[in-house]
Amino acid sequence: MATIVTRAGKGSPLTHNEVDANFSNLNSDKIETSAIGSTVQAHSAVLDATTASFTTADETKLDGIEAGATADQTASEIKTAYESNADTNAFTDAEQSKLSGIEAGADVTDTANVTAAGALMDSELANITAVKALDQGVATTDSPTFAGLTVDTDTLYVDSTNNRVGIGTASPSYVLDVKGTTNPSIRVASTGTASTDDAIFRAQIGGTTANSYLMFGDSADSDVGALRYDHTSDFMAFIANAAEAMRIDAAGKVLVGTTTTPANLATTSTDAGIGFDPSGYGVFVRDGGTPLYVNRLSNDGILLFFRRGGTTQGTISVSGTTVSYNGGHLSRWSRLPDGTDDSNILKGTVMTNLNEKVVWDGEDNEQLNHTTVSSTEGDKDVAGVFVAWDDSDDWGDYYLAMTGDMIIRIAAGTTVERGDLLMSAGDGTAKPQGDGIVRSKTIAKVISTETTCTYADGSYCVPCVLMAC
Repeated sequence: MATIVTRAGKGSPLTHNEVDANFSNLNSDKIETSAIGSTVQAHSAVLDATTASFTTADETKLDGIEAGATADQTASEIKTAYESNADTNAFTDAEQSKLSGIEAGADVTDTANVTAAGALMDSELANITAVKALDQGVATTDSPTFAGLTVDTDTLYVDSTNNRVGIGTASPSYVLDVKGTTNPSIRVASTGTASTDDAIFRAQIGGTTANSYLMFGDSADSDVGALRYDHTSDFMAFIANAAEAMRIDAAGKVLVGTTTTPANLATTSTDAGIGFDPSGYGVFVRDGGTPLYVNRLSNDGILLFFRRGGTTQGTISVSGTTVSYNGGHLSRWSRLPDGTDDSNILKGTVMTNLNEKVVWDGEDNEQLNHTTVSSTEGDKDVAGVFVAWDDSDDWGDYYLAMTGDMIIRIAAGTTVERGDLLMSAGDGTAKPQGDGIVRSKTIAKVISTETTCTYADGSYCVPCVLMAC
């Protein structure tokens, strides 16, 4: 009896070989006619369950299906199998979109079409080899490097060998060399209008001890003039004709023709020059010549103002050939015999001469003598009238008025009139002389009886003109 494989018995569809085997088994195990009835009845349930009967045409179709063939492949598997064959012309959606954008009859050898697309033809370039050799990005976000660069011969020239850039020259001598025939210039312009929108030209060194220069040169001398900043000592020097003519030091002192500070220029130095100190004074020193000229060109008037606290106290003026010293007197230095500062000596006190000259260490003195308060009535040796102590040093000196406008001290109870000639009263005050004759004892003439000040002892001062004491 033949063995038949059924789908029900197997639990899955029959393979082609299994179907062939079923037919082979049926053919070899023929059914006798006498047994047809019983055999058919025996296997009818099986045949009905498997429904595995095929026509000749069906068998032929099944013979044409290769082994392992399946009907449940995915779209991706089908695509892969398809594209693994040659000349399948498979494209992605993006590629198809690009191809769709190409116009009909497009030709990459057509210069007009290539140019219209924003590209270049080899034939359009003078040195296609150099362009192809570029081999680096030149977009705004790239950092290309070049061995050299020339724009219009010398409009801009980069000397990569010496790391120099020339503008107006193809042979730069400096890191940046700008040349031109007529008024070559460099401008640093701020387009802002705010108070902080400055235009800045900056020269900066790497350390703290070198110099910063702004040079001025010509065909004969490349640095005949310069502005130099010394970073070691922090001073600014002005160079003219290849030599320093002026400097401003770190303290703001201005030195002209010298490097000596104003304080030393006025005292210990033997240099000639001009010094201005930011505290408010100037020093003029000249060897063998006049150090200061004051010249008024077109008319008469004041040459110099003398002010205190912003108020004019005196002037020097010129009128024709006459020079006037206005609002003051001539005075000199003097000192008490013991060199002390005696606060009891009041302004306007009458002083008398002593024989000894004042000695200042390290200074010459040909004529200035010691003085003291006059203690002789009608003293003919009056030196002048006390003005004030000189507090500029520690010598104990004071100013002694000799000739000109001044105030003079009158004792309490003594009356003076305008026009009175005065002499020493013998106690440091003055009193009327008693006549109108100028004598050796005459020291002043009263010009006003208005009291300018009154002291604790009752003495007071009035304006006078001192007479060559």
